[in-house]
Amino acid sequence: MTGEEKKQRATEFLLSCGQGQVEKVIPMITDSFYFESMKRTNPPGQEDQPLQNIVDRETFLGYAPQVLARTRDDLNMKVD
Repeated sequence: MTGEEKKQRATEFLLSCGQGQVEKVIPMITDSFYFESMKRTNPPGQEDQPLQNIVDRETFLGYAPQVLARTRDDLNMKVD
């Protein structure tokens, strides 16, 4: 896969996530998939726990449908 193809695939993934399109997102997730959020700190009351901002495929698939269901009306995203 070329760099341009990777960018196109990533853009499709992000836009599908932002639009809550679970049926498009799940087939794009390979066995080696991991998701790294931009989380910098833990929520209040959990400051003493290790920061967990990377999740593997199974963890992501466990909560992705609920997250994507909340974004059915779109997120505001711009792709450069």
